[in-house]
Amino acid sequence: MTHTIYFNPEVDTVHVIDDSGRKFRDLLLADTETIRSIKTLAVGSHLSHDNSRQHTTTYLRPFKSLQTLILVVEGEADMNEQELIRKHMEDELAKLRNRLIRQKLPLVKVMDAQTLESLLCL
Repeated sequence: MTHTIYFNPEVDTVHVIDDSGRKFRDLLLADTETIRSIKTLAVGSHLSHDNSRQHTTTYLRPFKSLQTLILVVEGEADMNEQELIRKHMEDELAKLRNRLIRQKLPLVKVMDAQTLESLLCL
């Protein structure tokens, strides 16, 4: 069963939650103009683990307007863990700068799901 979700890519944070990464791939099959317009994207922690960082950056190629990438960690991660995850993702994005064809890399933030949810409900 397919569900349609309406959002404004200019102002809404698109939060992809899926353990298999399938919903993330499904999002990429959506209207390419919409994907190119998304400015803030939050991805679940399954996409932020060490073995998935390259995979995640590959998914980011179509997001031409991406300004902020939020990595959502499961449970609680202390500030040191969050900083380490953020730094590793920034390093991975920097390696792929030419492939992403983007003048400026997105700002990377790391937060737990509860923090993200409270921000999105404002």
